[in-house]
Amino acid sequence: MPSDGACLIIVPRDQVDRCAQLIARFAGDARVQVRLDARQGDRSAAGIEIYAVGGGILNPALEAWVEEQIEALDKA
Repeated sequence: MPSDGACLIIVPRDQVDRCAQLIARFAGDARVQVRLDARQGDRSAAGIEIYAVGGGILNPALEAWVEEQIEALDKA
């Protein structure tokens, strides 16, 4: 598991159950924040989005690990 950086996962507002699953999955990891998209209309997320907290470039190892965790939930 990567140890540096932090990320924010934005889940589309119509995927409330999915958001709850991700919150539960990452609850023990302070580097990962999960939020339901508050944006509306054209600005809202069409799919799950992963960002670096504070902007900038997300640590590639952390991003890959988070994506693996999301894919594992999809297969479960």
